[in-house]
Amino acid sequence: MTSKTSNKYTAFNRCISLMGWTIKKYKYTLLIYTILLFLSFPMMAVFCITSKVPMTFEGNDTGFIMYNAFFSTVAVSFSVIISFINFAYMQKKTSVDWYFSFPMTRRNMFVSKYLASAVMSIVPVILISFIGLLIQVTTIDLSSFFASLMMLILAILSNISFVALLSVCCGTTIDGIISYCVISMIYPIAWALVYYLPTLVLPGYVPLDISMTLLTALVPFVSHYMGTFLGDLDQFTSYQFIHTGWWLLFTVLCTAGSIFLIKRRRTESAQNAFAFNMPAIIIKIVAGFVGGVALGLLFSVLSYSSDMFYLWFLAGAVIGAFCVTFLLHIIYARGTKGYSRSLLQFACAIVLISVFYIPLITGWFGYVSNVPKAEDVKSVGIYLYDSEGGYSLYTIDEDTNTGYNNIDRYTTFDDKETIEDVIEIHQEIVDNLSNIYDFPYNFDSSNRAIISMDEDNRFLKLKLNYTLNNGRHITREYEYGELSGEVQNMLADFVTSRLYDYKIISNYVDRFTEIISLEYLDYETDTGILVNQENFSDMDKILEALKTDIYNNKDMEESNSDAKGKIYITAFDKYHKLIRLDIVINDNFENVMALLSSVNENAYSKGYADLNTETA
Repeated sequence: MTSKTSNKYTAFNRCISLMGWTIKKYKYTLLIYTILLFLSFPMMAVFCITSKVPMTFEGNDTGFIMYNAFFSTVAVSFSVIISFINFAYMQKKTSVDWYFSFPMTRRNMFVSKYLASAVMSIVPVILISFIGLLIQVTTIDLSSFFASLMMLILAILSNISFVALLSVCCGTTIDGIISYCVISMIYPIAWALVYYLPTLVLPGYVPLDISMTLLTALVPFVSHYMGTFLGDLDQFTSYQFIHTGWWLLFTVLCTAGSIFLIKRRRTESAQNAFAFNMPAIIIKIVAGFVGGVALGLLFSVLSYSSDMFYLWFLAGAVIGAFCVTFLLHIIYARGTKGYSRSLLQFACAIVLISVFYIPLITGWFGYVSNVPKAEDVKSVGIYLYDSEGGYSLYTIDEDTNTGYNNIDRYTTFDDKETIEDVIEIHQEIVDNLSNIYDFPYNFDSSNRAIISMDEDNRFLKLKLNYTLNNGRHITREYEYGELSGEVQNMLADFVTSRLYDYKIISNYVDRFTEIISLEYLDYETDTGILVNQENFSDMDKILEALKTDIYNNKDMEESNSDAKGKIYITAFDKYHKLIRLDIVINDNFENVMALLSSVNENAYSKGYADLNTETA
């Protein structure tokens, strides 16, 4: 007899049916989640209205912070929790037998649970987000709002995919949770150690400009914060492109890996520590590296006065790596049984530490002594902090009246004579390092640079950025005692002969697009003149006069030594950011003084032009 059973229960229909059953099973949990979302955004939006607090999503205002901090934390946390709950079916022997008896493949079962987690996490977020939007629709910047929403959805999916992969690899839910937490902690710490420790050891070392996306690449829980608070939501910058691209790729890779492994996961691995041992091995090695370097660093710092500090580091590294790998073995194995198998991971951690530490204290393969040849250099950029400079450059925060100083004391030279002068100075610095630091290098390098500084040092920091003919860049930064002795005289001659200050100031003035005000303070009378748009109609004349006088007074040291007063110029740049130049002037600034004399004097105290300042 021919069967007349309906064929409506296809693989897709079974997935959707099981997904719906899963959602219905946790409907009360979903209700609590929705209520928490409502309290963390729309309800707070109502309070903002009643309290007349702005909520525009522009910058880091109240609405932006509430949505991208509190609201998103609730959403991401729920996605992690509900994913571990939904994928727990494969980690209990009783549930494995029951679920795998369903008339559907393992992969279809996994997809249904994945979809259930995604729907339960994302749909309430979209719904509540739009409710909050309707409450403040007239004030919210829509582009920033929708960008934040998309970033949050991506963060939820990346967390679900990561939890799914860990659940497939782990034998129990608790091991999956432990692995999630351990990876989220040790990965950024490992990067931080590798990234920042060389700055404590290597003279002249400048860390590479590494994206925060890379530093948190295996920590999806913070992906949303990295994308919203560190990125510019108003435009799709290179940072946003890298961030979004990575987490999309991460989500795809984790999901594909889970689907690939789920079919190869043995049923009897349920309630074991791991179904696939590779994640545990990698976690132990990296955690051993972090623990070993951290304890080794502590031992080394405590014994910095000892000639055998590196042996103390290695002793701390061995103890730290052993303790961490032993602890993780106890957690995963629920005891000490079989620890001998973990000794290989301990050994790998020690090898990894040695490969990192030994080159570090010996100069990192010639990093410290490397000075490029003049014929190989196309141009060199220089940042020089002169404590006796007669000028200051600021970018102003209008809200706090704070000026961030010295951020633009940087200029580039491409003529061969200047490049040769810079390389000669660089070589003198390198030759002098042996008088400051012992070899091998220790973790107290920054302290020794300060201690060895001469009291009368004029130049306190020098940063060099070489662009080579082959396109490579070499960057070094020296400060305090590293610039003592003959280097000070060489830098003073360089500043004078190469018109360094003139180039810096003229480049900065070229950024001015609209002068807001000019204030002059006379040193002799302690009175001054204020010129602004209210008492002087043609502010462009001031800009022309200033450029002419700066050109005619290229030797800024002469202006500084024969100073008659100081001018404070506030202007907007092409990005409509408020910037300021404070510069000492003498009688040779004839054009500026002539304009000032045509304006009625307004007496003010010496503190009138004061600005809260910070050195960048």
